[in-house]
Amino acid sequence: MPMKILMGLVMGGWLLSSSAWAENVRETNEETCQELLQLAETVPETSPYDLCGFSDPDLAWNKWAPFSSKNKLRRALFELCQRYPAHEYAALYCKKSEELGYPPALIKAGVGHLNAGRFSEALEVFTTALKDEGLTGADEAAISENLGRLYTTQGSPYFNPRVGVPLLQKGALLGSAVANNILGFLSTWGQLGVAQNTKEGLQYYWRAALLGCPSGEENIGLLHLVRQNRIPPQQGFRYMMQQSWTCEPLVRAVQEPGEKMDCDCQTLLESERVQQSQPYRLIQIEDQSVLLRDQMGNEFLGHAGEKLNNGVVVVEVGVDYATVLVNGQRSFLQLVKETPCQTYCARFYQAGGIVDIKPYRFTFSASECEDIYFYAAHLIGLEHDFVGKKECARIMGEMDSASRLLLEERKQEELDALAPSETVSNETPKKAEASAASSTPQAVSGVQQPVKKAQFALPTPDEPDKKRGVRSRRRTK
Repeated sequence: MPMKILMGLVMGGWLLSSSAWAENVRETNEETCQELLQLAETVPETSPYDLCGFSDPDLAWNKWAPFSSKNKLRRALFELCQRYPAHEYAALYCKKSEELGYPPALIKAGVGHLNAGRFSEALEVFTTALKDEGLTGADEAAISENLGRLYTTQGSPYFNPRVGVPLLQKGALLGSAVANNILGFLSTWGQLGVAQNTKEGLQYYWRAALLGCPSGEENIGLLHLVRQNRIPPQQGFRYMMQQSWTCEPLVRAVQEPGEKMDCDCQTLLESERVQQSQPYRLIQIEDQSVLLRDQMGNEFLGHAGEKLNNGVVVVEVGVDYATVLVNGQRSFLQLVKETPCQTYCARFYQAGGIVDIKPYRFTFSASECEDIYFYAAHLIGLEHDFVGKKECARIMGEMDSASRLLLEERKQEELDALAPSETVSNETPKKAEASAASSTPQAVSGVQQPVKKAQFALPTPDEPDKKRGVRSRRRTK
């Protein structure tokens, strides 16, 4: 098939998907496929790979791998790498695609650097990908999500929520499930300078779940457990923090039975809330050394008269207390001593009860389908694909217009009833960065629509914000 015929199909409005080509292209000989693969390099909607035999491993690696490599077809090389990750040359072709500047290959490499803690390399790769003129909305979403992760990761020399949170917001608007999941946690609990707002947190979690994020579903369930006082907020915070920077489901069914103890849990939990409102907690004293822990779990070891790398000055160390200077303000810290009652009340919020946390998954019941369609209509757009659309279509299709209107009003009232910090205002850790940017999300009406390329002002690899370089969960001096 001559190239002018192929271009005629494109100009005539054909979307060059595999199914469209299978229906309209009668002859897929080697010459035709060579033209199709070259065309696919510049037309994102084109997907001729199944049509041209990429699904056959022998054909793919014997014929199309050499052709793609010789002609520098960066998308075709990445397609081979993704389809056959166990092949001996898969990594090589991913690398070749990356070197040719194909955004998905750069993103894959950047994620590898980020997960391995190679932050400078990750930043360099992501900023390179941003310069590509052919970025799709999905590419921009992935880049924004991962740059947001880089700038909100404790231990990164680039840790800067003022840069990271807006990047996460951009990724969320473009349809990143992980970015929505992260913002759900930050909004629900008021972390990294994001204003605490339970309503927005729940909406972010729902958007993540509808976009296909299993841990987003779990976080919806955990938030309801907290609101219903079935688990203490501190426990909900810990579980939700574990699984908000990923879409992989992490929570297993947990049952922690224990003997009933005669403890004043209400008083103890109130005391715990007061302690958690302080920026630092005194965890351990040994001689004149103290171990402090901040609200994000970072630990700092220091001595009396010493200024720690987080700027805190240890003024005095007593038997069970320490006096420190935080931002020039003197603060008295009492040594945290965990008693059997504290352990009991933290695990069993209701005296004698059993903490029973089961991973929440959509079951597509009638009531759940009502929730799914309500949030999909407001956050995704019913014209787009979302989790539960097919499973709930029959149930929602049987609902008459009057019932739909009543459902809409009832669900909207339930959502509006969530005050910005309702559920967690009395029991949650304070936000970590009060002066950082607010996280109020813009309305999303169809996340798959094209959006103009973002112009990000990113610090260069040579200019990290080293003042915030604190490694999470590691004692540093």
